[in-house]
Amino acid sequence: MAFNQKKPFTSDIKEWLGVVKESKNSNWCKCVYKVAYNDKPTCIDIRNIQYKEDGSYMFGKGISLSDEDCDNLVDILMDNGYGSVTAMESALKKRNQIFSNEAFEDPNLVIKLG
Repeated sequence: MAFNQKKPFTSDIKEWLGVVKESKNSNWCKCVYKVAYNDKPTCIDIRNIQYKEDGSYMFGKGISLSDEDCDNLVDILMDNGYGSVTAMESALKKRNQIFSNEAFEDPNLVIKLG
């Protein structure tokens, strides 16, 4: 009789995107980051993480989202009045700084927005 052995769980954090909230009373924080679980494509994670004194960390409850899921979430939140206009303007300014003016001078460069 065969039994189901669980495969080892692996996670590879590719990029830290930011902290949503830090706990004042413990070493837990809610973070947003790009991660690949079990050698699958990267996704966006919004998850509680506990940092330990030895530099390691432990994942808590959270959610994993594909790029399409993130776009849908942003649309839903904006459609329902979440996010201030000031915060959106600030995010757009930061995003526009990624693109240099030189990139827009190239007539062969095609950038798909939205």
